[in-house]
Amino acid sequence: MNLTNHANCRMNQRAISKDILEIVLTFGTFKSAKGDAEKIFFGKKQSQAAISDLKRLIHIFERAENTNIIIADGRIITTYKSK
Repeated sequence: MNLTNHANCRMNQRAISKDILEIVLTFGTFKSAKGDAEKIFFGKKQSQAAISDLKRLIHIFERAENTNIIIADGRIITTYKSK
């Protein structure tokens, strides 16, 4: 997304990094604003939902460790865990 000079200046003044901007754009809630604009809000509810999703993904990553998949002719033949 392109930033205006004004937005870039305000981000610097308010210590809002591009990483924070990406989080709000990705996980925030969209609402209508004046004119044809949109407002994206990232509050406690959105933060807790995102953290919950990330914890679930971390759990899946941990369970996926040492998993092997054998594929032949574009089909999964078997799966197993190695040590």
